[in-house]
Amino acid sequence: MTGLDPRGHPVTVVFDPSSRTCAGLAGELADEWVELAASMEFRLRSCCGYRDAIASFCAHVDATVDSARDASLARRSLTCTTR
Repeated sequence: MTGLDPRGHPVTVVFDPSSRTCAGLAGELADEWVELAASMEFRLRSCCGYRDAIASFCAHVDATVDSARDASLARRSLTCTTR
């Protein structure tokens, strides 16, 4: 993903879905992020904020969903635990 720094120069922002247990969900969220950012010419701070939100949400899913590997935007529900 590329965001624009305060001077308007492009800067690459990276998110690696494969580092998550819920890699499928992380990839789906990253795809949505890329589409949104491309349509709106996000600034660097916005790109980083969305990336961090996706990472935080995926960390939560990894920690609380029994079948995090199966998590997907297409699924209706998953069982959460209090680990």
